[in-house]
Amino acid sequence: MKIQIKATQKELNNPAKLGLAFSQVIEQINPSIRDYLVKSISPIKTEIVEPVILEVLKQWELSYKDQTEKMIDDIGAVFDAATKKSLGDIDLEKGEKEVSAAKFGDKYAFFLERTNAHIELVRKYCRVLSEVKGFEKLSSIGETHDQSKFSTPEIESYVWLTWDKKCKSEKVEFELPEEIKRDIIKATEHHILNNRHHPEFHQSNKHALLNDKNRDGIPSKTVDATKMPNLDLAEMVADWLAMSEELGTSAKDWADKNINTRWKFTEEQSSLIYTLIKKGESYGKKR
Repeated sequence: MKIQIKATQKELNNPAKLGLAFSQVIEQINPSIRDYLVKSISPIKTEIVEPVILEVLKQWELSYKDQTEKMIDDIGAVFDAATKKSLGDIDLEKGEKEVSAAKFGDKYAFFLERTNAHIELVRKYCRVLSEVKGFEKLSSIGETHDQSKFSTPEIESYVWLTWDKKCKSEKVEFELPEEIKRDIIKATEHHILNNRHHPEFHQSNKHALLNDKNRDGIPSKTVDATKMPNLDLAEMVADWLAMSEELGTSAKDWADKNINTRWKFTEEQSSLIYTLIKKGESYGKKR
């Protein structure tokens, strides 16, 4: 993603024009973050903001990866470097949560409750599987599991998805709008391409990775996961074990259904997956 600022050198000497140019930066940021950012910096005095804008304009065109959080972090770093003083701690994750809470109400509260409970289960199984020789680091890896779900561009779609699944499990009539369904597919694609515990992260061809009608269904082409490292495989298994405990199903049954159908693994990988599942499910039976 690129942020472009259009202004002449003459316009840069005009404070009003500077403000307009600065607004062009803000307008190209995700709206929910933009509102929080503007709200956070609005009390800053003009003499502080102007050099900040100048510093931003020096770069003229900033290139970013397609991640709003990094975009904001980079702009925030420019702010601090330009003013040589802190503009205060702008908690962007808190800002996104405030926006989501206000927009979604009970749906957002349930999303937080369910997602945090799932992450705790994953961490538990990461600790269990870290007892296997060679997987000692898995426990610490589990601490960062699924954190992208709490920020743009995933958070709002996952709020809808979580609520939809809740309604279906409770047999409550609820239908997602088609636009939201498409957004959920996009958010899911972002998630699986940015989190190492998903096989799709490790495939070189990043097209047709999901079933566009059913995100949990078999895609049109089998995803090649043969280059997936063992630690990532182990976190994936911890994820499967956590979901199985949550739903009252079997991680082994899920593996039987999806290995070399949805995801292609080598014989060695498949053997490791089943070994880790056995370890995790044995722990569950002891509880």
